[in-house]
Amino acid sequence: MKTKTSPVESLEWRYATKKFDNTKKISHSDFKEILRTLQLAPSSYGLQPFEFWVIEDETLRAELKERAFNQPQVTDASHLILFLSKTDFAESDIDKFIELSQEVRDIPDEQAQQYAEMMKGAVLSKSTRDIEEWTSLQTYLVIGQTLKVAAEMGIDASPMEGFEPQKFTEHLKLEEKGLRPLAMIGLGYRSDEDATQHMAKVRKPQHELIKFL
Repeated sequence: MKTKTSPVESLEWRYATKKFDNTKKISHSDFKEILRTLQLAPSSYGLQPFEFWVIEDETLRAELKERAFNQPQVTDASHLILFLSKTDFAESDIDKFIELSQEVRDIPDEQAQQYAEMMKGAVLSKSTRDIEEWTSLQTYLVIGQTLKVAAEMGIDASPMEGFEPQKFTEHLKLEEKGLRPLAMIGLGYRSDEDATQHMAKVRKPQHELIKFL
């Protein structure tokens, strides 16, 4: 297992783990930090239009594996998190956020009402399709942050979009919950037998990716 290091060193160290050592488990205290990371992750206006499901039930994980092209990470990882975006984001979600904001920050009613109207105009004026795209983008912010924090903690991760979304939606009854499955992250510790850990990273050079204007 890796010890905690600098952010860039951690990104150099991390890779999309293909084979986990299923005998090694993330400690309760470390996983609490991962959960706090999910909670603290940024989102537009702080609205958090997403949910995260920690899949603990072994039978359910096996069922999801069948719908994820039998990727072994689904069942072998110490922990499995399913990232879901809201498909039914509505005015009531903004009202709940404003209520929570007033509770936490003691915001005056008039100021809170103005803020609510501004957000409703900015978000709810979008088409249904655009709102769904927006909630998906917010969810991917969390996915990126989770991978980064896990690496800094010396925890291996396997981000997975390789599954059948419709089968997940049907099996987990997500449509009636107003949720869309976007990705999973398996978390744990790499197996010594995972050959991909020794492969050099393939990345475009900075001059192709980064422009100074």
